[in-house]
Amino acid sequence: LGTVFTPAARGPAVEPSFEIIVDDLTPGGLVLAPPAGWRESAEADRSYGGSSKVALADGQAKTATFVTDIPQTGKYEVSLYWTTAVETLRSSSVPVAVHDVAGWKSLTVSQVGTQTGFNSLGTYHLEAGKGREVVRISTEGVPPSTTVHVAVDAMKLVKVAD
Repeated sequence: LGTVFTPAARGPAVEPSFEIIVDDLTPGGLVLAPPAGWRESAEADRSYGGSSKVALADGQAKTATFVTDIPQTGKYEVSLYWTTAVETLRSSSVPVAVHDVAGWKSLTVSQVGTQTGFNSLGTYHLEAGKGREVVRISTEGVPPSTTVHVAVDAMKLVKVAD
């Protein structure tokens, strides 16, 4: 699903690096729960691949989970792409969880005042396998609002040296 291979520096001791990108349009790459809680973003022109999803932070829990095949166990830089906006439209306290070999690791990201594009969540040790749940974004815990949305667009994994 969405794998892009890029050769690393040449040499006998260097393993190839690669990246995996999963977009909201990648078949089977983004699981929305409940599906009716998410809609197309009006900001397609700033979205990765021309499409993204948003969920209103209305006090009802909604999740978006990125799923992909991971070809090799190892360390990966994990990034999310979102469209940033002002605090009346986006949350500064979006719950995110990354699933590494030790389980789910929770963190909070701000979609206010950050860049529109890929934003790094850090480096994680991921296990190889098919159909792996890697990142989950939620509205749970975001203060209820009639205008604030949580945005999801794309996930990028970049293999780094172990």
